[in-house]
Parts: sequence; structure tokens; C-alpha cells
Amino acid sequence: LLLIFIAAATGGALAWYSGKRVAMTDMPQMVALYNGFGGGAAAAISAVELLRATSGGVHEIANPLVFWSLAAIGGFIGAVSLSGSAIAYLKLDGKMDKPVPVPAQNLLKALTAAACVGLGAYVAYAAMTHSLTVSTVAIFFALCLLLGFFVTNSIGGADMPVIISLYNAFTGMAVGFEG
Repeated sequence: LLLIFIAAATGGALAWYSGKRVAMTDMPQMVALYNGFGGGAAAAISAVELLRATSGGVHEIANPLVFWSLAAIGGFIGAVSLSGSAIAYLKLDGKMDKPVPVPAQNLLKALTAAACVGLGAYVAYAAMTHSLTVSTVAIFFALCLLLGFFVTNSIGGADMPVIISLYNAFTGMAVGFEG
């Protein structure tokens, strides 16, 4: 409980300080960045639980199918929100002027999304059956991060508030699934 209080107080103080220093016109970038951190935190919590499953460090779970499914879903959504919000930040801050050219991006986006869902289901199953490996967890999160890039890469500046709002909702969902 003390660590939670210290983390909340430290994070709150840093957010208050940076909020006071940021110009109002730069607020969308800050929101994207902070939202990405929230998604990253949700993905990190999921990764820790999934990696703990690879070492057999998990105690008895009342409903393992639900537990591991929610961990995979929260990790998927959190990782997409992290990388997507990072790209939104770069675009809003002018550090990424144009989309990165990716041949057949829509096809790759669809294939990556399907791979994330399929691998996420496998990750939940493998964690439940104690056969999950570190490399599987790493590939799962790498694909989820790539999907966040693909989703945000092609979006223009005028639509950034919409995608940031979507990622904000995603972060809340990821944390809710993992709660």
C-alpha cells in the first residue's frame, strides 16, 4: 500500500509539474504521450503476469481460462494503445510529418490484427496449460506494438483527436480487463 501511495504521489506531482509547463497548444501531444504511458503500464502488467506463467511462478487460480484470457486481452489492447499513442504524439509534435510508406499496409494491418488475436488466444491457452514460453510472449507483444503503429501511421493530423480518444478508451479497457 505504501508503494502504491508513493507511486501515485510521484506520478501526480510529475504530471502537475509538466501540465503547468506545457503550452496549451501542445496539450494534445501531452495527452497522447500520457495515454501511451497508461497503455504501456497495462501492457507491462500483462507481460509480467504472462512471463511469470513461463517460469511456473503462478499460484492456483480459481478460473484460469478467464484469468489468462483477460491478461492476454489487456496486454493486446495496452500494447496497441502504447505504440499507437506514441505515433500520435510524434505526428502531433511535428516529429513525424508524413506516414511511413508501407507497401500493402491495409493487408499487413489486417494480417497483423489476425495474428495478434490468434496468438493472444494461444498465449492464454499456453499459460493455462503451463506451456507458455518467453519467446511466444515476446512475439505476441511485438505484433501488438506493430499493430498500433499500423493503425496510427496512415491517419492524418485532423483525425488525431479522434484516434487519441480511441486509444484513451482502449487504455481504460485494458486496465479494466486486467483489474
